[in-house]
Amino acid sequence: MEIKDYFQKKIKRKKFFASVGTGFLGYVVFRSFPFNLFVKKEEIKSQKIKVRINPLAVERKNTGKNNV
Repeated sequence: MEIKDYFQKKIKRKKFFASVGTGFLGYVVFRSFPFNLFVKKEEIKSQKIKVRINPLAVERKNTGKNNV
């Protein structure tokens, strides 16, 4: 009986490592697959850039020699 139990445990262990290996291989293939080929490319719309003055910034009132 001990030999039979040993082989059953060995078969379970082989199935476990085979399923883990298959899962890892599937994950690697999934991560390396270029999904951007199927993504619809949207046109980049030219957006106006809005510039705001920071209200907490210190304002320069005088221009120095280097800040003409």
